[in-house]
Amino acid sequence: MTTLKQLSSRERWLFVGGFLGLIFVAIALPRLGLKSTQKILIKLPQTRYTVSDSEREKQVTQTAAMVKIAARYCQPFANCLKQSLILWQLLYLQRIESELRIGVRCDRGEFEAHAWVEYQGIALNEVREVREDFATFDRAIR
Repeated sequence: MTTLKQLSSRERWLFVGGFLGLIFVAIALPRLGLKSTQKILIKLPQTRYTVSDSEREKQVTQTAAMVKIAARYCQPFANCLKQSLILWQLLYLQRIESELRIGVRCDRGEFEAHAWVEYQGIALNEVREVREDFATFDRAIR
């Protein structure tokens, strides 16, 4: 198992951002709702640098991995919507355009909703076939 000391400074920043973000979202979401919580999350300053496409791919993968690890330490607060909001926010702060998606389905007579983040049409924090399992809204949640 990787320890915090073994992570690069960038990975530590992403992990801590994910961890603190998940706690914030767990508190804010039920009180403020989705739109107001999103508005607060994007008020932090974005990075000022741009990177190549190959470096951006690495950043996306690294960010998704660090949010997933942070979520393990934030149970039971880290449901799919909260994880997706923080992943979307951390990517936004790095000037990486992604989309927050919410889908619904009725399975065995029970209504279910699910959230995930897509980068260039690919689900980052979910299996790629998630769109086959859930009917999504026409547009990403902004």
